[in-house]
Amino acid sequence: MKKIFFTILFPCLFFFILTSQALADDLLISNPEQKIDLVPGGAEHFTLFVQNNTNNDLILETKIKSFKLIDNKENIQLFNDKKNVLVNSWLKQQANSSFKLLSGERRQVTFLISVPFNVENRGYYAAIYFIGHSQDKTGKIFESNKSRILLGVEAKDNNLLLRSGKIEELISPKFVFYGPVKFVVRFKNNGKIHYETNGQIEIYNLFNQKVAVIPIKKKNVLPNSSLYFYSNWKCKFLFGRYFVVAKMIDGDGNSSVKSENFFAFPWKEFLEFTVVLILIIIARKLRIKKLKFE
Repeated sequence: MKKIFFTILFPCLFFFILTSQALADDLLISNPEQKIDLVPGGAEHFTLFVQNNTNNDLILETKIKSFKLIDNKENIQLFNDKKNVLVNSWLKQQANSSFKLLSGERRQVTFLISVPFNVENRGYYAAIYFIGHSQDKTGKIFESNKSRILLGVEAKDNNLLLRSGKIEELISPKFVFYGPVKFVVRFKNNGKIHYETNGQIEIYNLFNQKVAVIPIKKKNVLPNSSLYFYSNWKCKFLFGRYFVVAKMIDGDGNSSVKSENFFAFPWKEFLEFTVVLILIIIARKLRIKKLKFE
């Protein structure tokens, strides 16, 4: 009975996983983030590409909402905000917000951002996505992934520090036996405009020699938000004390540094060496005894 149950269960689970993956890509925006910088009074067009991967013709409806980060891993939550001027007045679709998208069709959708002259120098943010209504009898509804719109508004002669930030935390193991070694850097944007960070992790051995430089992946960090940056040192054999230094540059070009220590001890190699050494000592003593008897 158990064999029959598992024989039926595993194919069902496999089909469910494949189906879930397919549903996630049914209605797909190919450019999930748009980064735009404008001066007060400026304007710019940008385009999104949306593709219908379903077997049905869809009537698409454009949705524009505010969003906020709900954790330090770039996951977002949508919400309605009457005070968000980017959502409510500056951002406009350059065609009907409702249109037909045939099965398998990929279409370019154009938007315009127009910024008034008398506005605050800071970042403004919105998320665009599409709701697809099936035209067959099923009446299925599909929802696309979200495209984040990151708009930075700043006058050319502005000297305010709007893109400041710093490393809040460097997380490193205290003790390891082998590599790879994982490091996590938590960086916070203390400014008013998003920016892309740049940085690296440097590793020094017991003799203060630099043994590795690990680039930190670039990401856009929103104002008053923190993000985790994950890095791996893929060196396998490690021994002794290591000094880890994380360096990151904020949007104003200022450097931020955090450091940590960790220790490494390859116990398997040490155990093998000890066993071999003991066997050599024993063999030597036995040989000495044998020579004495002779």
